[in-house]
Amino acid sequence: MADEKPMSKDDKKLLDLKERMNNDLQTSKKYMDPIHQLMDKYYSMYRNRWTDNNQDFQVSDLYAYVETVVPILTNNRVRATVHSDYPDYIKHAEGISDILDHTYDINDWDYKSQKVARMAEIYRSAIAYTGFDPDYKNGSGKLDIKNINMRWCYLDPAPTEFEESSFFFYVEPKRQSEVIKMYPNKKQEIIDSVGKSTASMGSDQKGNNW
Repeated sequence: MADEKPMSKDDKKLLDLKERMNNDLQTSKKYMDPIHQLMDKYYSMYRNRWTDNNQDFQVSDLYAYVETVVPILTNNRVRATVHSDYPDYIKHAEGISDILDHTYDINDWDYKSQKVARMAEIYRSAIAYTGFDPDYKNGSGKLDIKNINMRWCYLDPAPTEFEESSFFFYVEPKRQSEVIKMYPNKKQEIIDSVGKSTASMGSDQKGNNW
């Protein structure tokens, strides 16, 4: 029997990194599990999904609260304006203000800010991603706000401030075919991993793997 090939330094580093990330994720899952269960409970309340057999029509108190408070919170549109201290630059400042106005409208920030506020009201917390997409519209760039689903977030439980976290995972369920398209060179590894990890969605009834 031939001797096994010794592991290279790079392979060992990669293996150590995978092990450390997996340990961090498992620690975070234990911490986030009760929070996720509460979020599920709040969402069921919001959707008016009660466990009793009462068929009388009723409106969820949480739904009523969220749908009345969120529009009030987000109705006053925040607008940035540019002013000039010099008469020669007044028109220039007005032009920049118009550009900011257009950017606000084209990115649909009203609607996106409402989604973030709605998630905060339903789940008692929310996370938003703000960033710049350099490839948007042939490189013209786009400032963006994205609502991040807290249901798929796994945080470092140690620090009291989010900025001090040593790790943060965003684990969103995706179909196997979509992930293979994203990482074609990892196809076999992805196929082998489906259904094996803890809390994996495995396969649905139609056979479409997640």
